Amino acid sequence: MKVSLVLMLVLIGTYLSAIPNWDFTTSVTDLLTSDSITYTIDERSWWYDATDKLTKTIKKENGVITLKNELYVREAKDGGAKKFWGEVPFESIESFYLNVDGETSYPIVCPRGSYNPFEIIDESNLQEIGQYQSDWIKNSKFDLKCYYHREEPFMVFYLMNEESYVLRLKGTTLSLVTKFKFGDIVKEIYDFKLQNRQNRGGDSWVYNPYPFMALVKRHNHLQIIGAQFSFSSTTTQQSISKNITLLPIKKYTQAYFNNFHFNNSFYYFTYNDINDFTSGYSITKIEDIDHALYNETDSIVFHNNLESPFEFTDEVEIQEMNIMYNNNNILNRT
Repeated sequence: MKVSLVLMLVLIGTYLSAIPNWDFTTSVTDLLTSDSITYTIDERSWWYDATDKLTKTIKKENGVITLKNELYVREAKDGGAKKFWGEVPFESIESFYLNVDGETSYPIVCPRGSYNPFEIIDESNLQEIGQYQSDWIKNSKFDLKCYYHREEPFMVFYLMNEESYVLRLKGTTLSLVTKFKFGDIVKEIYDFKLQNRQNRGGDSWVYNPYPFMALVKRHNHLQIIGAQFSFSSTTTQQSISKNITLLPIKKYTQAYFNNFHFNNSFYYFTYNDINDFTSGYSITKIEDIDHALYNETDSIVFHNNLESPFEFTDEVEIQEMNIMYNNNNILNRT
């Protein structure tokens, strides 16, 4: 018998020896007694001069349940101009930008998941930028991450995509910039931390190269690498100065850093099936990222959970697992 379940797996800390029981009546909303419910997915203020609110409405009408995601973006200042107000196809936001210097000067929203960046056309219209190209996209499912850097204005990473290169958004065109490539030795990037322009080492400004660390697939293992990310390099490969091997890569893998700027903790899992699942997390991390170098990875201590925590009495088939963003949990749907 196949069952449907949502399992919350806590990575940080010890696993429970027995299967927990949840009282769902205290943690869910019964739509049979409510016509609709709306909750906030994402809400940020003064994020690159903008503020956002992403909501999901679950509605029951004539016995049919519908889902609607709505996004609101406006200038961050009090009473700021409305930029977008409407329904969107995505349900999670990685980042958004009101004003990006250089050649990309229109508002941009970058969802999480298998999307391109979206351009805000006007108050009621979003338009996805660019078209997928066969040499860019290797996986049907990937994770978009945008990064506005003051040296090289706007970069677009397609994470979990069997590639290690980076695309640059120039105007409304996504283009491959091979000088950002980490070479064939890095097979896949899962997440990264890149230092932006700032004052390091006294009063002098330090520009290229920028400290960079990433969770990657390398030599069939999940590794955390320390590197130098150069925007002025004439070569086609970035330098990797240090690396730490975390654990062997299996068929399905996800790994993330904490999204908060001042937190470099990370967590990860990799699995083949329900009985072959391993995970882990960082115990120590580089604390002061305003002054510390991202490529100094020697002090990182981590812990691996090498035994699968799953135990079910019925036949269970895992269709998909995902780390729930900005916390240490996994969402498992079968």
